Amino acid sequence: MPFQHPFQCIQCIQRPGAQGQNFLVGAAGPKLYVLDSTAGDQLSVWPSNIESESKKDNAKDTESHDHGNVGGNEPPEKKRKLSPTPQEVKQSERKANGSEKSQDSKLAWSTIPIITASKSGEHVVAVTGEDKCIRVFKVDASGALSQLSERCMPKRPFSIVLSTDETAIICGDKFGDVYSLPLFLREDYKPPPKKNQPAQPVQPSASTLTVHTKRNLQALEQQLKLGAKTSEKTGPAFELTLLLGHVSMLTDVAFVDLPVKSGAASSRPYIITADRDEHIRVSRGPPQTHVIQSYCLGHTAFVSRLCVPPWDVSTLISGGGDDYLLVWRWAEGKLLQKAQLPLGGEEVAAEKQSAPEVAVNGILPVSFADNDSLRSKAPGAIVVTLEGIPKLFPFVFGSDGKLVAQTPVDLLGNALGMASLDVKGNIIVSIDCVHEPGSTKEQRRTADSPQKFLQVFTASAEQEWLSWTEVDSSMVKGVEKQGTFDLAASGEEKEMKKDAQALTSTLYSIGNLRKWGKEED
Repeated sequence: MPFQHPFQCIQCIQRPGAQGQNFLVGAAGPKLYVLDSTAGDQLSVWPSNIESESKKDNAKDTESHDHGNVGGNEPPEKKRKLSPTPQEVKQSERKANGSEKSQDSKLAWSTIPIITASKSGEHVVAVTGEDKCIRVFKVDASGALSQLSERCMPKRPFSIVLSTDETAIICGDKFGDVYSLPLFLREDYKPPPKKNQPAQPVQPSASTLTVHTKRNLQALEQQLKLGAKTSEKTGPAFELTLLLGHVSMLTDVAFVDLPVKSGAASSRPYIITADRDEHIRVSRGPPQTHVIQSYCLGHTAFVSRLCVPPWDVSTLISGGGDDYLLVWRWAEGKLLQKAQLPLGGEEVAAEKQSAPEVAVNGILPVSFADNDSLRSKAPGAIVVTLEGIPKLFPFVFGSDGKLVAQTPVDLLGNALGMASLDVKGNIIVSIDCVHEPGSTKEQRRTADSPQKFLQVFTASAEQEWLSWTEVDSSMVKGVEKQGTFDLAASGEEKEMKKDAQALTSTLYSIGNLRKWGKEED
């Protein structure tokens, strides 16, 4: 049984109202799946036109072979050996070079690393990897996806979030910049006119004093004769506003509205950004993004995740390459607590663990707003996942306001993504069904039957602690039956290693943010 691609990220769509149907959107490789949150049925797959060319060719071959034998009176037509056409020669070369898969799928991307959904549940925003495109989808009442727009960014987006009024997309990219672009394209928008400036000739950096070989001298003379011109830089054709920038790669962005005064009706927007250089910066929202409110400095490694609990928007929880979480009063830049991650359980102290191996890939706030028994204990919980670790690390805020670690919860595979199913303490986790639990490189020898893609957990109150129990979910069983798509299986060792490395880079990328040289020093 071949392995199937796991969901690298998931997002729950909650429709408002009693009759609103909830969906689960999951990204597996280059595809988006919309699943029924009750039975796990596949309601929509995007893109839907991905079909293997080989299946079409096999169907055509079958029809041609059967032709002439319909009535059983004539023998099948005898095959004639023909010389390959130029297209067939090129196709065989692509197969030999291992590029046939990309040609068949005709996609400019191989992974969808980021998805987010609007609060109304009507729209989904996704980022496709290699082409750096932000794509906006509409989700209808039946769960069908329809793409409304695609906008290719100047640099690869690393984090996206919607503004509070859900009219703008806030995007942080690999270059360290934060942009704002409207959720919906405006028909009346016109790109700024190009500046009609004469192109300036480029002066080669080389000269006759630095070039000595005959061939290079000829190339230099040719460049001087032609008088190379500077290429005119063109900006994006869609509306895009630069808000702020870091001097390092951005890793996460949060958009928060904070009341001007406690109990006041008016509020002010803020943008919280984290980068690879251990910095957390708090800036005012548009149009005052040039104003820096505060810095939250305390991490010694990269910061990969930011979490603002909805029941206390003045608190920020951050995690990354350190073996602890930091709790902030972010508007003031004040550190409230350093909460150690219980990496070793009861047997081994957390201080003895290897901190460079820690990479936080998820911090999820779980609200208990509609669960009275849990809300009497705490307004919500914080669940943390680490890259390559088959565990959930739940935390709750104690009566003194401190973040308290609970007993870790074991998973069937490494945690890849999390989402809240409701505000009653139910969460869903996507797990890695390909790699061995606890490893990001070693694959399992055989695939489970059926393969486990998701696990659902619910919280229950036990004295002063919360207990997380796995739920026997019909949605999980439905997803197991239908699956996603089979991973490429090649008999050649070189191709197998190449496919394994591609899958690892798709599922596990947070640990690459670590600056190993700096940590070793």
